Amino acid sequence: MIPVLNYSPDDYDAKGQLRLPFSFWAILLLQARTWVLFVAAGASRQQGESLLELFYPDNHAFWLGLALGIPAALGLLLTGYRQRLPRLWRAWRWVLVVTLLLTLGVQFTALW
Repeated sequence: MIPVLNYSPDDYDAKGQLRLPFSFWAILLLQARTWVLFVAAGASRQQGESLLELFYPDNHAFWLGLALGIPAALGLLLTGYRQRLPRLWRAWRWVLVVTLLLTLGVQFTALW
């Protein structure tokens, strides 16, 4: 039996696409948190360096965070191309899952 998905008209945006859930945006921002901090530090020119040193006293951790946040940052950009690149959009979920597992592995290794 095929499951029936019932969506109300409020679940769609002005372009007719289903809106992404809030949890999706929260997870992407959490995975790209180093990029968000980098942009915030760049926006506050005078206090940017002290802001980065507050959250990332070790430069190695900062660069590692930037590297691990690249798939999430690209996922944020890819949300606008869901209709044009549907195969990439569906496959990107697994890229984010692998990145999350890799991030968790790095965190546990750092704690070890």
